[in-house]
Amino acid sequence: MDPLFYKKEAESNGGSQLNMIKVKMNIRQRFRQSLRCGTGEAYYILKKNRGIDFSKDIEKAALTNYAYDPQCEGSRAFYISQLIELSGRKEHLVEAVIKALVKEREDTWNLQQLFGLAKIFAEQGNTKAKQAIYKRFKKRAIKYSGCLGEQEILELDGIEGLKHIAEVRGKILTKKPEEWEDSFLVDDFQKKNPKIKVYAELKKAAAKNPFIKKYLNTITKHKWSRSERPKRPNKFNYEFVKERIDGGSKYPVLPGMARRLTKTAI
Repeated sequence: MDPLFYKKEAESNGGSQLNMIKVKMNIRQRFRQSLRCGTGEAYYILKKNRGIDFSKDIEKAALTNYAYDPQCEGSRAFYISQLIELSGRKEHLVEAVIKALVKEREDTWNLQQLFGLAKIFAEQGNTKAKQAIYKRFKKRAIKYSGCLGEQEILELDGIEGLKHIAEVRGKILTKKPEEWEDSFLVDDFQKKNPKIKVYAELKKAAAKNPFIKKYLNTITKHKWSRSERPKRPNKFNYEFVKERIDGGSKYPVLPGMARRLTKTAI
């Protein structure tokens, strides 16, 4: 239903102040519901009702990841940033995100969303947002959140951002030798940036920076490779399936397993 339906209904009933308050309440409720679900209706409600201040709801959604399953849904950063643009209070909301990014201590998903939003603001030229990303990346206030912020730094500053990550990681490895680092981040960056000689750049930086050297030595030692992962023996054949059927076992046949069977066996 068009949210302006409530406005039209109020106007048809004389447009009393009480009715107009009810209009705003109904629109707010729909806006909040859409905002929590992450649907586009919130954007259109905001666009059509510029006279209503939705900034408190937007701020809460910016600082809190409302996704039911954030791992499956992905980032809402761009979605929230579009609402912030239309809010009429962008400066205030951007400042709230920057402060929250530095202070978030409990929720990893909230932190991830805050990093994403700050990156968008940094790309728009907000230097405070960029500084906040770098400042927060150095702090591991939430357990197992050390990798958060890496992609934002890489997307903002490329190879120079990677050198910064290497330095931060190198400092941690120097203080805590039991920490683990493999080469996945660097190898992935190299794959996405084939024109850059990534390892050569890190080696050059390592000559002047002991922490980057520590990081480089560690990831070289723990080279990441899919081929190094233990391979399961290929026992999935006609005899394997027949044995389980005859034994009355319930055994799921996954697509990967089915592909190993020959047409004759099938």
